Amino acid sequence: MLVDRVGEVAILEEAAELALKDVAPEIIEKNVPNYIGRPRINITKLAPGNPLEFKLTIDVMPEVKLPDYKKIAEAEMSKKEDKVEVTEKDINDVIEEIRKQRAHHAYHLAHKDDTEHKHSDEDIDKHKPEFNDEFVKTVGNFTSVEDFKTKARENLIQEKQNKVLEKRRNELLEKLVAETCGRNKNDCASINRQQ
Repeated sequence: MLVDRVGEVAILEEAAELALKDVAPEIIEKNVPNYIGRPRINITKLAPGNPLEFKLTIDVMPEVKLPDYKKIAEAEMSKKEDKVEVTEKDINDVIEEIRKQRAHHAYHLAHKDDTEHKHSDEDIDKHKPEFNDEFVKTVGNFTSVEDFKTKARENLIQEKQNKVLEKRRNELLEKLVAETCGRNKNDCASINRQQ
């Protein structure tokens, strides 16, 4: 009665699905312990009175042999340090940026009701504050222009040192990946495609 209503193939498909649901995890656990993701199952043969045939595809975690990363890290990090310098121009650029920001703010406060007026660089320049001891006290915890410049220099040095360190870390990481892929060419093909 069921065969007449839904058909023999539908019953076989349902039975195959139920059987594979129980059998597939056992097969995977037994044969592929380092799998990742979900298996893909394709039934290749399904006929009454014949054994069920199927194809099971699963992604496997590649075995990656790392190079002597400590040796590579030591070699990379022992390279001559890039010298970090902060010039007067760097400090003057910081000062000029702060003055411009204040000028924009002052300009917009002065013209907040004038929605049609578009400002030019000359308009902004007219609102630039003088960079003196009184001004730097409004910028932050500074006592004088010299105090500001000293702290600005320290901050710029730290910022540049951080960039150098970040650059070194990236170079080290690239070298480690290159060395690892050199040993595991097939496993790294997918890594290179993703980069």
